[in-house]
Amino acid sequence: MGKQYIVIGTGPAGVAGAQALRENDPDGRVLLIGDESLPFYSRIRLPEFLAGRIGRDDLVIRKEAWFRDRGVELRLGTRVEGLDTEARRVRLPGGAFEAYDALLLATGARANIPPFEGRETPGVTAIRTAEDTEALREAAVKAKNVVAIGGGVLGLEMANALLSLGPKVTIVEVFPWLLPRQLDPEGGGVLQKILEDRGMEFRLDAKVGAIEGGDHVTAVRLGDETLPADAVLVSAGIASNTSLAREAGIEVGRGIVIDDSTATSAPGVFAAGDAAEYGGRVFGIWPAADAQGKG
Repeated sequence: MGKQYIVIGTGPAGVAGAQALRENDPDGRVLLIGDESLPFYSRIRLPEFLAGRIGRDDLVIRKEAWFRDRGVELRLGTRVEGLDTEARRVRLPGGAFEAYDALLLATGARANIPPFEGRETPGVTAIRTAEDTEALREAAVKAKNVVAIGGGVLGLEMANALLSLGPKVTIVEVFPWLLPRQLDPEGGGVLQKILEDRGMEFRLDAKVGAIEGGDHVTAVRLGDETLPADAVLVSAGIASNTSLAREAGIEVGRGIVIDDSTATSAPGVFAAGDAAEYGGRVFGIWPAADAQGKG
């Protein structure tokens, strides 16, 4: 019987890892498990999906047939519930287990929502998945006012897509100008003027005091102003998905700590991509995820 390999996560790190395992061991079993309904797809295109310019199928980079053709067993819509690193097995819903000789944790990251008062109010969304995007689009087409918290690249792309759905869109950004990591104040001002001409409004150098609402969001309160909001989009970076590793006793910092070979502190367990921390850093970019997955 050949070796048993399990990869958790169907993003770039997980898919690169599954492909590398198959190429390096043609006879082993490669099981790729993902908790989303779509196979490997492009998160970069989610703003287009939000605007309705492309459909769900257009997001997909590798269709299910691609995995079948390479002998990779793909399980979608399946959330791994736990790891037993001593017995070398993963626990699946319903109490089922799958054994492994080597395990790759490519669990990715979740969208980060800062600890605003009212952050859990219905109608507050942080985009990370196709399902998140569909929920936001459904809310936005009914909304008169959408507040987008975060003026980074993703926040601006999503806000631009929201404009095409009809609501008034207001960006709230804590820095005094847009894209402070990419642009100087002058460049940020030029970009702001372009977006204002498209209909966006901005509150710069502004901090969120609270998100208001009961059964549903109604407003975003700033220091001296309250913005009406039927929906709120938060774009405030990512946080690595480390809970599986942490609960299994694997060393975790900002991400799952790995060495030069992508090995974790548990024998036979590796990590890659947005879930992994190397040299004190979580890289959070596609090329790094792909390279670590192949490693």
